[in-house]
Amino acid sequence: MNLPYYRPYNPMPSLENGHALLYWDWPIVTDRLITANKPEPTTMITEILITLIFWCNIFFLVFYEPTDRRKAVKALSCDHHINYASPNIMELRAMANYLKPNNNISKSNNLEEIINLSKIVLNFIDVLIVTRGSAGVVTIKAMEENTISSSNTKKIEVRQYVSEVLNTVENVSGAGDCFFSGFINGHLLGLQECESIGAGFSAAKDALLSKKTVPDTFKKNNYETKVIYNSWYY
Repeated sequence: MNLPYYRPYNPMPSLENGHALLYWDWPIVTDRLITANKPEPTTMITEILITLIFWCNIFFLVFYEPTDRRKAVKALSCDHHINYASPNIMELRAMANYLKPNNNISKSNNLEEIINLSKIVLNFIDVLIVTRGSAGVVTIKAMEENTISSSNTKKIEVRQYVSEVLNTVENVSGAGDCFFSGFINGHLLGLQECESIGAGFSAAKDALLSKKTVPDTFKKNNYETKVIYNSWYY
């Protein structure tokens, strides 16, 4: 699917290929006037976000990017499940504190804290992709029951992906968005998780080496490249 950048184009309301159906600027009907300063097409008030999650949850996978810790809990205020979310450690804390106040989890910024916070949030989100800056990302997901033997009571899989260390960085703004764009692209192509993470790392690297927030072009990614990871089960 070749998706045009939104500013110079007015694409069709829906785009489709053999793997995915994408709704672009799809109208959402509300029962009151909404006034907002909307510099980018991602601004949503809570009511619209809940409606969108409800509608998408019926037909599609829902990927939630929290944006910042103040907005991270908005998607948790409805009863509908989210498939993927991509918080950083601050946003993950906000989500866990919203779902379980006074949880007494120590703020250590290490993998143990991420796992303990994720155990709370995984009741509402299938897969968490926790960003850790130059340390890479951690994915946490609940294991399906049919993949767990009767002798194994571990129900959570944790994968730690380490990113490439860059000696020169031009710009850090936009790297996170580019990472998840690459990851989602890989997911829509039907790639394995480690391959989609590799696509995300490749896009983020291009952003870090660009003077612009989003590079004009991205290097062609080798989608067969799998990122090495460490995994644990709990």
